[in-house]
Amino acid sequence: MPSLTPLRRSTCYALLSLADPQPGDVVLDSMAGCAGISIEGAESFPSCFHIAAELSMSDCLNSRHNIRALRASAADVWNSDARYLPLKDGSVDAVIVDLPFGNRHGSHAQNTRWRKCSCYCSCSCSCCCSCCRSCCRSC
Repeated sequence: MPSLTPLRRSTCYALLSLADPQPGDVVLDSMAGCAGISIEGAESFPSCFHIAAELSMSDCLNSRHNIRALRASAADVWNSDARYLPLKDGSVDAVIVDLPFGNRHGSHAQNTRWRKCSCYCSCSCSCCCSCCRSCCRSC
């Protein structure tokens, strides 16, 4: 059996359903952890391609194990920082992220700063907060 993920399958499915992915869409989880969203996406929406990007190498290894165990060919895992994803503009149709903030990750002050940073960077806004100005191409 694949390793456990923190999100319930029903929650992953609900997030994916809200995004309403269409056949051929590329769906990105830029803070994937153990890739629960991407794995559920590969099973429930196999006509889309799901990218699970994660900074932690140990989580990437768990994600790859999960995807191999389920033979999910419609998903891939990248060891990458969410702020610097190797993607061309317009190459992703939907971004679905369970932000890793709360009691298990960082402090309230850190989480507030990173929440702003990840939201602005992932949508490529033209005006960013000062902490991520260097990572947004549009600034």
